[in-house]
Amino acid sequence: MIKAVLFDMDGVVLDTEKLYTRFWNVAIEECGYSVTLEQLLHLRSLGIEYAPAYFKEILGTDKDAEKIRMVRRKRMKEYTDKYGIEAKPGVGETVSRLNKMGIKTAIATASDKTRAEEFLKQTGVYSLFDRILTTSMVKHGKPQPDIYLSACEQLGIAPEEAMAVEDSDNGALSAIRAGCRTVVVVDLALPKEEIVPMLYGVAQTLPEILNYL
Repeated sequence: MIKAVLFDMDGVVLDTEKLYTRFWNVAIEECGYSVTLEQLLHLRSLGIEYAPAYFKEILGTDKDAEKIRMVRRKRMKEYTDKYGIEAKPGVGETVSRLNKMGIKTAIATASDKTRAEEFLKQTGVYSLFDRILTTSMVKHGKPQPDIYLSACEQLGIAPEEAMAVEDSDNGALSAIRAGCRTVVVVDLALPKEEIVPMLYGVAQTLPEILNYL
């Protein structure tokens, strides 16, 4: 029986994954490199401690990894300060229905605490969730299971009693490794073929996750 639903933030609750992908690309190009869309998509929900090794893999060096990150943050902040951000369709409806069913909810995001709280409050969805967990609260980021294990512990449930909702391969692997039933809501890309057999389901919209309870 599912007792809690744990939501990734970017790309699931907030329509921000497209912005991260866009401004990672801007930053990488400003620093004199180029990457493919597939390589950019692998950055989704990737824990900060794993980024230098990944940049070395795709760029041939990690010497500009921190510079790229800072440029991305600056360019994205310039954009969001001007245009704002939006919640994904169906967030309020989905969480409201879960509340009526007595199912707990939490955010489990690879974003840091400051940015997560800012974005969730800006879009008016912060107060919808029972817990907000960010990558700065755990030892290892996604795709390691730490954040989902911590969310389950804080909610007082076993991982197998939780359904995790993700949009990225890194996030899905994090939830799967924690032992949660994992549903991917498609955002920028379909889950990789090797991950699909490990998923509890794949949904096209957020409200569709209710079909997997």
